[in-house]
Amino acid sequence: MFGLFKKRPPKRPRLIEIQYRDLDEEPRDGGRPYVYTWALKEDPEVGGRVFVRGGNGESTPAVIVGLNASRPENYSWDELAPVFRFATSQELEAARNKARRRAEKALKDEQAWLNMARRAAGLPTPGRARKAPPEGYKDLPPVDGDAPPEKAHRHGNGWWRAFKAAERHGRPAEEVEAFASIARRWYQKRDAG
Repeated sequence: MFGLFKKRPPKRPRLIEIQYRDLDEEPRDGGRPYVYTWALKEDPEVGGRVFVRGGNGESTPAVIVGLNASRPENYSWDELAPVFRFATSQELEAARNKARRRAEKALKDEQAWLNMARRAAGLPTPGRARKAPPEGYKDLPPVDGDAPPEKAHRHGNGWWRAFKAAERHGRPAEEVEAFASIARRWYQKRDAG
């Protein structure tokens, strides 16, 4: 008789794993996932873009990285926060456009920096070259001169960075070789010091 009134345990929500990421960011391999509850009508899918309550308590974009999570140790069911909603197609499109503009600017800035390096290396450069490097880029080291080994090493690294960028972008062969040659000269000075 008492078995009829036995209280059933409450139904537990589905648990998924997310990584906090902007809508245009990919999940990181090995990135630490966070466990959230899933109560939306639509089924979750790995790679789905959602909004959750972040560490600051505000709505934060995230990406689903796992579908069958377990409740983390030291957390009660009540402490697990829910996924609020999927990102809309308009939000995803705006994020893609922002990422595209950012990538175009990064390419333009790197090309401008490579043109500055080209001019500094004494190679002909069409048009006007910038006088100051784009944001995020350091001033180019000198092409030649004397420096203590530590400084010669830094100068070599600066030119090696230009060499690798020129090579990656398929810039003219004489440019790629000029940057590599300058870097090697600095490394020789470092090693001789």
